[in-house]
Amino acid sequence: MRKTLTAAGLAVVMLSAGAVPAVAASAPRWRTSYVSKDTGYDNFVLDSVAAVGKNDAWAVGSRQQGPSTSGAVLHWNGSKWKEVKIPGSTGSFQVVGGSSSKNVWVLGFTTNGATAAWHWNGKAWTSVSTGYRASGVAVLSANDAWAVGGDESGKGTGLHWDGKKWRTVPMPLTAYRVSGVSSNDVWAVGEGTNNQPYAAHWNGKKWTAAKLPKVSVPKGDSGFANFVDVTAVSKNNVWAAGRFYYIAPGKAGHNRTLLMHWNGKKWSPVVGTHETYALNITSDGAGGIWYTTFHQSYVHRTKSGQVTTYAAPKPYGRDEIDLRDLDFVPGGGGKVLAVGEVAPTSGDQSWDAIAQQYGH
Repeated sequence: MRKTLTAAGLAVVMLSAGAVPAVAASAPRWRTSYVSKDTGYDNFVLDSVAAVGKNDAWAVGSRQQGPSTSGAVLHWNGSKWKEVKIPGSTGSFQVVGGSSSKNVWVLGFTTNGATAAWHWNGKAWTSVSTGYRASGVAVLSANDAWAVGGDESGKGTGLHWDGKKWRTVPMPLTAYRVSGVSSNDVWAVGEGTNNQPYAAHWNGKKWTAAKLPKVSVPKGDSGFANFVDVTAVSKNNVWAAGRFYYIAPGKAGHNRTLLMHWNGKKWSPVVGTHETYALNITSDGAGGIWYTTFHQSYVHRTKSGQVTTYAAPKPYGRDEIDLRDLDFVPGGGGKVLAVGEVAPTSGDQSWDAIAQQYGH
């Protein structure tokens, strides 16, 4: 919201000797910063974003033209997004993470479908094979990174980078996303057994399933609950987000955002938005969180618990937005970056890649 002076107020200012009217700063807001219009592809989506500095972020995804898929990498310099190429890579990219401008990892697939990881050291890209389908990555340092996802067998495994090699590490169950604050304090989340959410903790030696509050459906209903993302703000402030769905026989089902918080001792449920569910979550840099919802919106929950919902901007008359990921910009004064895909309201139903950001 922009503040303005009325005519009367302006006159008062002018009557004050030597007074100079102050210009009020505009309130922070969400805006669209990139749309891949007219790319000539059937679909172009950005699946993952990672901010490693106040003027340094990466986003990855893929283009599809008929049966062919190719990867895409974009870099943000603090003001605009620009596509860059990873030499020798023509597959699809799934996730990106980094700890600094000289330590960024991208995981995905090569052209022939083999799994691989690409590393940016600030000057050049190098690649290594992984044998692992990653859905989430957390990069803690040059010698410490975790990927989760696993393979189609359903066995719970994580993938760890020790500075020399990616190695698989047993986990209680398969996880979707991962986040950590140190080498001995990492969290991973996903879907557990008996239609319940799942979280696991790495203490520097092994992964252990966490004890979570049971998510109960109303009597007589059926349903499920799962986590789709996690953000570790500090060792005593970790948030997991996902979906709680329940349905009564012969009636319409209901969705609710599933939120749980770790305070360093236990996990506790937190009331989330109704009739929608969370897709991604990140820190706000001030002890609170941001998360996206299925209903094309951003939700901000402050450290004190105040909740504000923002509709995702609709660029160029397009109104169907699929928000795939978001990340807090370190040192960015509260900036948050988000990526996904957007489709027009009518006519050509191809999807374009989109990036949005929150801030002044």
